[in-house]
Amino acid sequence: TLIDLNGTAPYSEYATVPAGGHIYESFTFNPILQEVDTFISVAKMKCHWCCGVTHAMKNLVGLVPVRFYRIFDQDGNRSALHGLDQEFSYRLPRVIMDLNQARPIHLALIDGIKTTEGGEGPWIGSMAPVEPGVLLAGKNAVATDAVATTVQGFDPDAADYTSPFLRCENYLRMAHNIGLGTHDLGDIAIVGEQIADVVYPFQPCWE
Repeated sequence: TLIDLNGTAPYSEYATVPAGGHIYESFTFNPILQEVDTFISVAKMKCHWCCGVTHAMKNLVGLVPVRFYRIFDQDGNRSALHGLDQEFSYRLPRVIMDLNQARPIHLALIDGIKTTEGGEGPWIGSMAPVEPGVLLAGKNAVATDAVATTVQGFDPDAADYTSPFLRCENYLRMAHNIGLGTHDLGDIAIVGEQIADVVYPFQPCWE
């Protein structure tokens, strides 16, 4: 059954769910997010203008109802998660932590069969289509996102404000440091194809 997480259906009201407190102490969610037995985040393997990369963890930005998380009434985006002007560089990585603490992922599935490099959408000048031909899955979202970032040809432990995290703090390291999982490839068990055999170097989001 397809559920619109912007609304309350099939429930009568929203749920308030404790978060990590890095930016948000709690989130307003459709209650079904707390009722499901297994929560799977299915994401595209992409670069991102604000966050450097976007995989299973960043995918959770779509969980919160737009009307409660926008700066202006006419805003159609969850702009409050990003903040004003350059706030996104430190705010959005911490919001990602809060979301993943409020609604932990049981299975991360990342689609890198056909996707884009250089940006998340056509509004980004450096975006271009690519076909890495890979699928990644893992029980820990931090580890799975770190592997996906490596497959893109990037270092998941890259310093803040360096490629691919050109405009932000490295949220993968942040997640590692607060105990959500490891971004250290030496601590991650790789099953199936080896990373070196499927690396497909991406261009970061330059523009």
